[in-house]
Amino acid sequence: MSGWCEVRRCGGQVLVQDLGRSGFRHLGVSPGGVCDPRGVRIVNALVGNEGGAAVLEIAFGGLDLVFSDNRQVAWS
Repeated sequence: MSGWCEVRRCGGQVLVQDLGRSGFRHLGVSPGGVCDPRGVRIVNALVGNEGGAAVLEIAFGGLDLVFSDNRQVAWS
């Protein structure tokens, strides 16, 4: 897949998130990850990605993206 994505405007809080890191709490590392793991798995399935692929988590809206080619995008 080629092409580019331009971020024209980024709202109050847009984060790149995945499902987190479980199994490291004993080392002092919190699991982290997205607020809605089920939603991540669903949107990744809709666009053909692996279930744990990273997503954009948009807390306050205001994200404006422009793609150079046709893309599949899913919102949850």
